[in-house]
Amino acid sequence: MKVFLITVLFLFSACSPGKKITGNSDTTLQAGEFRKSAVVYQSEGNGTADISLTLHPNQTFLFNMVILPQPDTTEEFSVIESAGQWSKQEEWIRLKFGNKKILAGSLFDTTFVDSPQFRVVDDSTVDINDTLDFITIWGINCSKVK
Repeated sequence: MKVFLITVLFLFSACSPGKKITGNSDTTLQAGEFRKSAVVYQSEGNGTADISLTLHPNQTFLFNMVILPQPDTTEEFSVIESAGQWSKQEEWIRLKFGNKKILAGSLFDTTFVDSPQFRVVDDSTVDINDTLDFITIWGINCSKVK
């Protein structure tokens, strides 16, 4: 487990911040209007990382993760951020990360889940199950806030 965390920290430490999303639109997305306001997945209390995934109604999203320094170490905060595009098909939301340095399989690891919360499509794309009230990102439960 320790080797996995060190590997993931190393991969993320090389990531540069993604582009910032500005503006907010209440555009009709698909038949039936999927979203009229942002949906946020927010990490529950833990000592490892603060994570938020915000799905905006204009079919963009912002992923933000602040890796917390561990007690009794000289580590500092690490911030990983990426913007991207999302789309919806049935109960699945497809996230396409804009920051190519972020590996979807590192964030969305099936080792930490026991239900079909997500499907990793490729290095920069993941499908998440919209019917669930939480998903696991980087081994941390993130609750859906509507």
